[in-house]
Amino acid sequence: MKKLLIFNFLILCSTVLFSQNFDKGLFKEKFIEAQYHIEFENYKLALPIFIELNKMDPENSNVNFKVGLCMIKSNIRKAEAVGFLEKAVLNVSPNYDDLNPFEKRAPVNALYYLGFAYHIAYKLDEAIATFEKFKSVISKKNYMVADAERSIVMCLNAKEFIGNKKEYIIDCLSDSINTPYPEYSPVVSLDESTLIFTSRRAEESGSIAESMHNEDIYISYKDNNGIWSAAKSIGTSINTMDHEASIGLSADGQKLFIYKSDDGGSIWMSEQLSESWSVPQKLDFDVNSEHWETHAVITAEQKTIYFASNRPGGQGGRDIWMCKKLPNGKWAKAQNLGAQINTKHDEDAPFIHPNGKTIYFSSDGHKTMGGFDIFYSEIQEDGKWSSPINMGYPINTTDDDIYFVTSGDGKRGYFSSLRENCIGEKDIFMVTIDDIQVESITVLKGKITIDGDEKLPSGALIYVTDVETGIVVNESRPNPRTSVYTLALSPGEHGKTYSISYSAEGFEPITATIEIEAGMGYQEIEKELFLHPINFESKTKGTVALSGTIKNRQGEFISATISVIDNITGEEIFTALTKGTEAPYYFVLQLGKNYNISYEAEDYLFHSENLNIPNKPEYSEIKKNIILEKIETGTKIVLNNIFFDHNKSILRKESNVELEKLYTLLNKRPELKIEVGGHTDSKGNAEVNMVLSKARAQAVVDYLTKNGINRSRLVAKGYGKDAPIAPNNLANGKPDLDGMQLNRRVEFKILDYTKAELEKVRENQTNTAEVETIIIDNRSDLVTKPVNYTTKSPLYGVQIGAFQTSLPNNDFPNVKNVHSFIDNDGMIRYVIGSFNIRSQAETLKKAVVEAGYKDAFIVDVNKEKKFTNEVVHEKKPKSLEKVEYMVQVGAYSTTITAQAAKSMVEIDGIIEKQNGELMLLTVGSFSNIESAEKLKNELVAKGVQEAFVIAFLNDKKITLQAAKEFAK
Repeated sequence: MKKLLIFNFLILCSTVLFSQNFDKGLFKEKFIEAQYHIEFENYKLALPIFIELNKMDPENSNVNFKVGLCMIKSNIRKAEAVGFLEKAVLNVSPNYDDLNPFEKRAPVNALYYLGFAYHIAYKLDEAIATFEKFKSVISKKNYMVADAERSIVMCLNAKEFIGNKKEYIIDCLSDSINTPYPEYSPVVSLDESTLIFTSRRAEESGSIAESMHNEDIYISYKDNNGIWSAAKSIGTSINTMDHEASIGLSADGQKLFIYKSDDGGSIWMSEQLSESWSVPQKLDFDVNSEHWETHAVITAEQKTIYFASNRPGGQGGRDIWMCKKLPNGKWAKAQNLGAQINTKHDEDAPFIHPNGKTIYFSSDGHKTMGGFDIFYSEIQEDGKWSSPINMGYPINTTDDDIYFVTSGDGKRGYFSSLRENCIGEKDIFMVTIDDIQVESITVLKGKITIDGDEKLPSGALIYVTDVETGIVVNESRPNPRTSVYTLALSPGEHGKTYSISYSAEGFEPITATIEIEAGMGYQEIEKELFLHPINFESKTKGTVALSGTIKNRQGEFISATISVIDNITGEEIFTALTKGTEAPYYFVLQLGKNYNISYEAEDYLFHSENLNIPNKPEYSEIKKNIILEKIETGTKIVLNNIFFDHNKSILRKESNVELEKLYTLLNKRPELKIEVGGHTDSKGNAEVNMVLSKARAQAVVDYLTKNGINRSRLVAKGYGKDAPIAPNNLANGKPDLDGMQLNRRVEFKILDYTKAELEKVRENQTNTAEVETIIIDNRSDLVTKPVNYTTKSPLYGVQIGAFQTSLPNNDFPNVKNVHSFIDNDGMIRYVIGSFNIRSQAETLKKAVVEAGYKDAFIVDVNKEKKFTNEVVHEKKPKSLEKVEYMVQVGAYSTTITAQAAKSMVEIDGIIEKQNGELMLLTVGSFSNIESAEKLKNELVAKGVQEAFVIAFLNDKKITLQAAKEFAK
């Protein structure tokens, strides 16, 4: 009882003493505020409050502990935490009350954090002693025992690495890159001309609070003097109100891999367009999962992706995985790199050197001197990775060192770290490494120059072929901003000879041969390429030129994907997308090959050609004008790349490419039911031919069913010689060998296409809007069209304002093509664009925001019954046989490009014209081409470089040549 009275007396005295020295209410209020920030792990906001409380009560062990904890957790001034934590451990208690504002004792784990702070401050012996003391005062079952033991090992490692200090030169990048805010995760192009990184600066698009700025991506370019330009935001096509972080860059600097915090963390990709970048697309293969993917990088030849993920099936924590690109262009399932690289702890931030053999990554599970250290490993001849090697001190420190990438020669590395004597929290550093040995690699680079200073054509590609094997080992495209191409080439063990081919629509092919000797180490070769417009009189020996156009059965040019595949190896040689114009596609092919040329377009059946090119040195030209058939009941096509031996029904290996395309079509279109028909020529016994044709058709059906296509969707039928598509005999009665070859075929026919019927029903259920024409001024070509939209499907636009009184649609600066509608609430809403797909409106919104309308947002005009006043050009009655000329300034399909969105915002009088799958953005309407050319030249002079003249006849797009012929 006496002891209890003494204890109560001491509490009373301490309370009186407290009240005599402090404003008790203020102290409690500030403590609760700071503790609130800690509960939400916002240590940066809590730190200044606890520092203020520390000034009020410097000997308070709890407050000293909180200050030290916040310094460590907020990644700033970690070493400074030592002084505060040394005071904190003078009064620790296992009965510590974390939430009590008047608790003066510190928790027992203050010892652990003091050991951690000693470790960061390189007081390694003190750190080891403190960790040992911490272990002695806690239960052996406490989970922090393992952490303390790991920390002791890291301290011992640190002493070893510091004792074997490397002669590295480490430079903090200047304030053109680093700021007081965190900068990290740098990526560089192979030629070191472009640096992209992540920062959490106050001005980025996703800022929400002073201490919690969202991640945005920045870009800098190196000038001819080796100086980095002031970093700028990479643009609103990538940076949003959410987190975006740079994680990987292709060797040519044109494919940027991005981390987004959606679905637990996923990997996206954006491509460089010119001065801007495309809207990122989420990787749709096995790189992403429902788990956490944090980092990704692609090899120089773009056929393997390495990434970090915490998905099940690994060694533990985050692991490094890889996906390989298959010969058919698809990506294989992800594979774990195994226990040699991955540990039960975390591995992150992989970077693969352009040699394709050396991988750099960060780990806190291998032999590290503190937190994440940077390691490297090399793949061996047996395909296994070597034991990872720690890059050593001073690249690695007692704190986290992560996100390491190198130059092509491996002599310079870029990484992020938290160090003193730089600029901000995390900063980006460059290290010069003289003693590292990198596999031999040749970097081939140069500028592409075009006759007459024309703009670099879009879709231009460079292919690198191993002359010995005939395999395309690399493909790239020139940088659309600089017209510079960059390629990484390996000499192999005994040297290699490569063929470099440049393919661009409308230009003559360029083919060059380059020999690389083994044992040359790292070297750079500069080779400028000159492009010339196609001249079919030019005869380049040793090449075959394939060109032509792609139309539908109605004679309309359509946008299609062309794939060229080696029938023998199954290797995809290249793929290109045509623009749906009269401009021909144009490819250069190698001699002595058998190719499957495939043409594919949305809602059309694919068409394939078998092209066997003899190994003759003469130049030749092959023209293939292709007609694609719509997917509808009754349509049939010939499978030109299905091969059988003579009088046999066993599929040859070369047939696999074509069969895979048929399988893909049926898998993508589960509503299709088809007949596979086998046909023969007239030679031989009719009954035998009938049996053989049925067996060949059945072989195709069996292949499809074995791969998962339901047999109920397939019918095999033999026609024998009864359905020829060409004569079997010449006029003189002799066999027509060419005709007989055409008759020996396998074709498939669509028996049923249920989706088409469903779509017709849907169309009948949706009412077409009634349109009333009203003249609104003296110009008879301008009208207002109130349109009553249905509620059957969304119609998205970008709203820039809403008012109770009407305004002229041209009363909005910096934007054009504004229309308005009256909402049910009586507000007049002013909108740009009308799209069926929300992503199209999202792209337009970015352009509207850049034009100054920061509060613009997406609206669904069809959500309720509304109408719009659209100002359009009403064409006067004209002859049905009159050609109309317009100037096209952009186009879009299911996705709208940033350039098309910009045109809709900046160019007045936009008219949208449907052309097949594309929506064309046009300006003007003229009866003669001269007036259209004049407008085009005016637009080009204003910076609309993509403007060109098009022609329509009876609302159908025709070629300019056809328009000229019609005029005659």
